[in-house]
Amino acid sequence: MRKFLAVLLILIFIPIFLIVFLVLNFQAIILDKEIIKEALNKTGFYENIVSSVVSDYSSFGAKTSLVTKDEIEDLLNTTLPPETLKMEAEKTIDALYPYLLSKSDTIYVEYDIKNYKNTFITESEDLVVKKYDSLKKCTNKQLEETDLNNLEGLPDCKIPGYSGKDLLGGVAEGDFSSLLNEFPDKIVVTEKAIISQPDPNAFEGSSEIGFKQIRGYLDNRETIVFWGLIILTAILILISLLRWGSWKSISRWVGWALLLASINLAIASFAIFSFSFLTQGIVEPFGKTTALGVTIVSYLIEKMFYVKTLPQTIAIITVSLALIITPYFIKKKKEPEITS
Repeated sequence: MRKFLAVLLILIFIPIFLIVFLVLNFQAIILDKEIIKEALNKTGFYENIVSSVVSDYSSFGAKTSLVTKDEIEDLLNTTLPPETLKMEAEKTIDALYPYLLSKSDTIYVEYDIKNYKNTFITESEDLVVKKYDSLKKCTNKQLEETDLNNLEGLPDCKIPGYSGKDLLGGVAEGDFSSLLNEFPDKIVVTEKAIISQPDPNAFEGSSEIGFKQIRGYLDNRETIVFWGLIILTAILILISLLRWGSWKSISRWVGWALLLASINLAIASFAIFSFSFLTQGIVEPFGKTTALGVTIVSYLIEKMFYVKTLPQTIAIITVSLALIITPYFIKKKKEPEITS
């Protein structure tokens, strides 16, 4: 009966061990801001995010008669080149992580959008002028069909006496730069609010609830893992009590519990690691942006497997094998003979 209960406890021990260590290891990876930065760099996030978003935007039916998909991509890449995206992303990570991990009680991150707006406007104007200048001169028939007072897009031909600058006014219904007037010049994110400047009404929202919820969960992560480890330790103690009377039996049973649990952890981690790479091909029909996100997650899972799970598995298997094998090499001490 005691042997049956010990086997039952091992069967309970294995899934709890699996869950605790998978959660512990993945949290350790995603809560390391340097690993997150590395993942964004190694997966080509900054180089590919613009093209992915534009490609998805186009594939979902969004079209424009004025510019092509490639021209939009070039425009955005000029406005927000990879090195700029990297700077802004790492600035955000450096500001958020200390707060979320309770190392700081405040968040302050500032995004100066004005320069990006100006670059976008300048590049957009140059693009429209360049496209217009590349057109052939209008024929008399084309001129008759063109309403100079109601231009809603790039004309099919170059209109005599009508410059690219004139075209900008027609396409943009006046001042081309007014297209981005609704966007703020600066956005400030704190632990309580997201504020736009100079006009607070242009873009405003509360960030307090979301940040507090994430921080509250992360504050409890150590407690959850701690109690998970306590439960695992308690199960090993119960197994030892059921095999009480022989230290060799206790050593072997505890060793087998750890060995089976660590092997299952290695198998499960490798399966998740392998599946994450297979998933990249599966999610491609859902868009390049989704596939890029999955690539980042796959990188983090790979990092978890090689940096956390594999060394842990090797160490635990070594200990468990020592517990199983060592009793066979220790001979029972003979009791001294009693002579009369």
